[in-house]
Amino acid sequence: MRTVIASRTFRGRGAVADSSESDAAAQRARPRPGRLSRVRDAVTTVLALLGVLVILWLIASWAFSLSLVVVLTGSMSPDIPAGSAVISHRVAASDLREGDVVTVPREGYSIPVTHRIVTIEDAGGPARSLILRGDANPISDPDPYVVTEAGRVVAAVPVIGYVVRWVTSGPGTLIVIVLAAMTVTAVLWPTRDAASDDRADDADPTPDGGVPDEPEEDLTALFATNADAAGPRQGSQT
Repeated sequence: MRTVIASRTFRGRGAVADSSESDAAAQRARPRPGRLSRVRDAVTTVLALLGVLVILWLIASWAFSLSLVVVLTGSMSPDIPAGSAVISHRVAASDLREGDVVTVPREGYSIPVTHRIVTIEDAGGPARSLILRGDANPISDPDPYVVTEAGRVVAAVPVIGYVVRWVTSGPGTLIVIVLAAMTVTAVLWPTRDAASDDRADDADPTPDGGVPDEPEEDLTALFATNADAAGPRQGSQT
């Protein structure tokens, strides 16, 4: 008797193609981010950048003895117009030179003065007597400033002083705190899109959202030929 063995194996018929089509359909069906989501993302990015800048400034001011001063008048125009924020580096009075722009306290006023040094005189020990004048003023300040240290201006940024002054005021600080709290709440609050995605992932039986593979199918057929149907079978002939 001659026996022929034939086997066929079918594995995941069309699984790859179906998975790709399902992924594409899911992408088309997924809702696009709304205008509110885009605004929230933009505000979050801006606040994050501001937070990074504040942290960097705090580190730099501590490490290099820097101070931030707002110029309220135009006495140092045009180089330092009104509303500018100047960054000053605190140095000993003995390190000051004529022509330096310095920030020093002014007697009888709560805010310091930022003017250019016209002359420097020794006032005994580490102290120095400074005669200052604003670049836009025709005459020098009437009284000398006796200091042992002063803030030497290293940089000035126009307009930013108005922003700093508003933020550090009572209403400005309150508004900034409220906006920061609202932004944190909006970021942590679950959105409709995120909830929909979570439900879709739970309902999806496959990890990638595709069509599950079909089980393997092994078909084996044995065909016997030239056998004696009436007599007993003694063996197989190949």
